[in-house]
This record gives sequence, structure tokens and C-alpha cells, in this order.
Amino acid sequence: MNEITVATPESNNSGMMAVNFDLQSVEGKKRMFNGLNTPESLDKAGVEVLELEGICVTAEDELDAATGEVTTVLKTTFFTTDGHNYFSKSFGIGRSAIALVKACDGKIPEGCKVEVFETALDGKRTMKQLRWV
Repeated sequence: MNEITVATPESNNSGMMAVNFDLQSVEGKKRMFNGLNTPESLDKAGVEVLELEGICVTAEDELDAATGEVTTVLKTTFFTTDGHNYFSKSFGIGRSAIALVKACDGKIPEGCKVEVFETALDGKRTMKQLRWV
């Protein structure tokens, strides 16, 4: 297993990353680049359990199409052991991913699996979250 890297953006504390692959090697850099630039939608993929090789969470400003307001969203990218990359803009998933990295002291344990699930909220709303399984 490679050493795990944790980083936060230099400009502010708007994100975090923990990966189990070498970011100094060309293959590791390629894995990171492709993961961040061409991930598959977690919602559309319908994946319920992810075996993680890495997580990257960033806070990004977006224009809310419904209200016209600029809001900050958490964009979470998952790097899985089977070589797939998934993303989610769910606040609950982003918050869960940050909590997982913190709970593991900035390291993704080998064989770490998370389950995606929904929690019911008031007003018939739901929030997606992660459960470490």
C-alpha cells in the first residue's frame, strides 16, 4: 500500500483529500487528473457501496437555477479500488466524506467500504449520506 496523502487547498480551507495512491508518480497523477475531470455521476451510476481508494471534497460556488442565487456546494469525488471514479454534489455525502477522513485521521484504511443511503428530513425531503460498512 502506498503512503496516504492529505491536502487542503492553499487559498482557503474549502476542501480535503485523502488517497491511497502515490501522487508523485505519473500513474498517480494520471489517476487524480482523470478522477477529478471525468468522474461518473454517483446518482446515475446507481452504485450503493463503494470500496475506496481515495476521496476529494471541494467547496465550489454555483448558480442555483431555481433561485438565481450563488450557493456553495460540496463536490465529492470518490476513487474506488476497481478503478472507477464517481462524483456527487450532495451536501450530505460531502459532509459524510469529510467526517470519514477526519474519523480516520486523514487516512483511508485499506479495504474501506462506504454505503450510500438516504435519510428522511422534514417536508418530504431527503438527504444522502455515507455509512462506513
